[in-house]
Amino acid sequence: MLGWLGKRSGRKDEEAASTADAVPAVPSSEERRRRIAQSTGDTVQGHFVPFRGAYLEAPVATLADELLLYRADNGRLMVEVAQLLREHAREWDAWYREREEREVQQLLHGLLLAKAKDPQGPIFQELERQGRQVEPLLVTTEGLVVNGNRRLAAMRELRHRDAGRYASFAEVRVAVLPSDVAPADIEFIEAALQMAPETKLSYGWIERRLKLRRQRDVLGLAVSQICEAYRLEGAEQLERELAELALAEDYLEGFLGEAGRYAAIADAEPLFVGLREQLAALPPGLRARWRLAGFTLIDGRSAVQGPMERHFPFAAPVPEQLPSLALRRFAQERELLGEAHGEGERLSQAVTQALDRLFADRRHSVANARALFELMEGLRAEHLERRAPARVLRRIRSAREIMERLDPESLSEKQRRQLRGDLAALQEQAANLLDDEDIRGRAG
Repeated sequence: MLGWLGKRSGRKDEEAASTADAVPAVPSSEERRRRIAQSTGDTVQGHFVPFRGAYLEAPVATLADELLLYRADNGRLMVEVAQLLREHAREWDAWYREREEREVQQLLHGLLLAKAKDPQGPIFQELERQGRQVEPLLVTTEGLVVNGNRRLAAMRELRHRDAGRYASFAEVRVAVLPSDVAPADIEFIEAALQMAPETKLSYGWIERRLKLRRQRDVLGLAVSQICEAYRLEGAEQLERELAELALAEDYLEGFLGEAGRYAAIADAEPLFVGLREQLAALPPGLRARWRLAGFTLIDGRSAVQGPMERHFPFAAPVPEQLPSLALRRFAQERELLGEAHGEGERLSQAVTQALDRLFADRRHSVANARALFELMEGLRAEHLERRAPARVLRRIRSAREIMERLDPESLSEKQRRQLRGDLAALQEQAANLLDDEDIRGRAG
């Protein structure tokens, strides 16, 4: 049993215990299968669901609430479950073996209820207002809920709170899948239904990638099938998203030392997406260094002012030489380079190792992130300032070419006055830049 969940105490825990009471005791799989088969024996009504590349008309029946099970590997809960298992030093296999235990079902109920109340997909509020079930849940012949876990949690909770008003929720309308449905079928159906562009509560970016990886690597679904279910552009997008997940997990495990703590990076999707892309474009000699530097910036992101995802290493470098320039400047400011070190020389192995140690030291992530970001902003500003004269000259030349094509008769009197004023101001500014009194005199 699940004594590892620990004892609850306090007001919030009393509420959690009350919520858990909404989950009925779970009959055996044999009893569930028998009673569900009896309920679907004479049904003629069907509900269409995507199944093995086509649509299947599944029979619809009304089942007692107790015959239904929350799905332990529900895609929406993968991050929360991973965090829970990590906190209690539990393995997924042990959790999954106990999935039909009431304590696991109660725990899933609490997690799903929170999802049902999310304002972005307010299922609980809709069922509370309507007081009736509108769409059937989708279940297996053993009562495992494939689609509709949040709705079931909301219906159970409402009936637990007010058995009179929500008495109809004691029985649940369901569409029952065929008895030969396989785990891969369930994964496909869940993805096809839940990730379609409708009013469903969106998966988080990590949950989405965890599901993609499980379907490809564990269940062995064909890439074409995964792409169809998730509306991916093709195999390249699948590989890209899985590489982003691998980078994020390397950050959690290798950098933070906290494997599976996905909640720590729930807000960092643009950073990992951008970092993966920029690392792939860097030469091998810079890639490892900027992987660590990128991790440092992500770890210390709370101290950085400005939208980090718009700047290197999360976006293309400006100037192009920024990756090597920034590392050199960072090393110089920390006196890692000798005075004789030339501007164009490669950083020595000793210097790069010292940089790696600096970036890998989480005690200084905030200070290093702030310093590195400000340093790169300074280099970018220097680059833009150096380019300013060339940009101004190109624009003046372009304006002159346009003016040459203008017909004097096309200018209104207001436009003529504006042109005279702008030309006078331009001549004055040119005289200051060139230190030329003759130009200033002509402007006068």
